[in-house]
Amino acid sequence: MRRLISPRFNLHFRSKSTLKPPPPPQEPIKDDDDPPYKDLPLQPHRRKPFKTPLPLLIRRHRRHPPSTDNGLLHPHLLPLSHSLYSSYLSLLRSLPSLHPLLHRCLLCSSLHVGLHPHLIRTCPSSPSALHRWSPAEPIHALRLPDSYHLFDRASHPRVTHTARAHPRAPAVVELCVQAGLDLEEYPTRRRTRPVYSVGGRTVDFEGEPEPQPKPEATVDDVVPPNYVWHVRAEDARRPMVHELRRYYGMAPAVVELCVQAGAAAPREFVSMMRADVVAPESDEFDLVA
Repeated sequence: MRRLISPRFNLHFRSKSTLKPPPPPQEPIKDDDDPPYKDLPLQPHRRKPFKTPLPLLIRRHRRHPPSTDNGLLHPHLLPLSHSLYSSYLSLLRSLPSLHPLLHRCLLCSSLHVGLHPHLIRTCPSSPSALHRWSPAEPIHALRLPDSYHLFDRASHPRVTHTARAHPRAPAVVELCVQAGLDLEEYPTRRRTRPVYSVGGRTVDFEGEPEPQPKPEATVDDVVPPNYVWHVRAEDARRPMVHELRRYYGMAPAVVELCVQAGAAAPREFVSMMRADVVAPESDEFDLVA
């Protein structure tokens, strides 16, 4: 499972009133074990998962620590839920002051961080594949999915189609609430004793047919990285062209915002951003192999 992107960067903010190109970023931290250049991760398979054999389930259960009883919380998840929620609020407060030069496409969900929107033809909703850019807010860099809020996850762990009017919350906030975080706008029921039967029905046993199984979610499903093209300091004064797209790198939108604000690029995204690749000029493209 991939790790969450930590929002703690050494940022150097600049005034919103100026429209000058962003300052040159710090030198990225490189690691000898990282490949020189790395592409974007492939999309995971969304097919119906196969049934897991019983011996494999038993071995997997023995490797994991014992879980708590029904309806109770893990004690070690309480500080993690508070720390994650505080980082989430800190990220929401810091994003509006990072960079005012953010553009979003009116036809798709693509974003661009920089002074001039790129001219790379990657729009799936346009006949010419060119994006239609408009100014965007820094909050658009986060595409956090919503999740149904469960008041009692022990007795009602599933939201049916008839009860789809349940209140929703960001998936990150819902994870924190179910891990032990208490919020007034998202009340939840806490128990001090384990529960095994609710209303004459045994917990964790459904008499109805089991719904279609779904693949397990990862960290990227809860916090999508939302990759954008990386704009280097020498490319900040001109738009990126489609013919030179093989020389450009990509990075998550939040990471690109922090890097253009002056922070050092994280080590796990250095090879993906291709910061040390020199793109040729437009008239030199035919001369490059």
